[in-house]
Amino acid sequence: MKYTKFTNKILLALFISIFLISFISAEQQSLGTFNLNERINVIQICSNCSYVNISSILYPNSSQALGESGMTKLGTKYSLFYENTSTFGTYIVNGHGDIDGTDTVWSYTFFIAPQYQITTAVSLFYVGVLGVLCFLFVLSILFIGILPSQDPIGNDGNIMSINNLKYLKYPIAGLAWGILVIISFVIFNFAEGYINEALLVSTFRMIFQFLMISAMIGVPVIFFFMVTKFMQDQVIKRMIERNIFTD
Repeated sequence: MKYTKFTNKILLALFISIFLISFISAEQQSLGTFNLNERINVIQICSNCSYVNISSILYPNSSQALGESGMTKLGTKYSLFYENTSTFGTYIVNGHGDIDGTDTVWSYTFFIAPQYQITTAVSLFYVGVLGVLCFLFVLSILFIGILPSQDPIGNDGNIMSINNLKYLKYPIAGLAWGILVIISFVIFNFAEGYINEALLVSTFRMIFQFLMISAMIGVPVIFFFMVTKFMQDQVIKRMIERNIFTD
């Protein structure tokens, strides 16, 4: 008895699935690939429908690009021109129509290709730019490590003099941060123009935005610490000049 009920449930689920996917004999899984900002003729074929409507068109990030809209009928073809294709990636088209008098849903996708095609020259350009930027970033980090962090200390543990070279750490740190922001921007710019994967592009965009915002906050903080340290050292310098040694 339990087996029979379970079998009936499976058969019912299969029947419903077949009914849903049988809407419109010429249903398409993908409308095709188009270019950025290209006007697209969104179509659907139904020989026995009195209406076919678009329920929604979704951007690659799943936000709604178009709501409920009627399609124009010409013979057995229903169509609607859609122009808001400024974002590349996979768009989802959802619709419904009254096949055999029953309102039934349908869905397919279309893909908006990146603005440019990857060529050898483009690849070499971006590799070269990123190579130079990464070299400068590593060089600045190494330079920060070489610069002194403290003032010379005597055997008695007191500060002997003020080493002004340590102040260079602060602007170089800000420079390294700026180079990192530029690196993230170059990678994001390359991904946005040449890579088909929208999720990957969104990730690079988030990394760039995070680094950009953090730099806008971090660089002034670095400058503040540099000024504060300089003012403190001036006090210590005057004490040294007066032979007042301090720990």
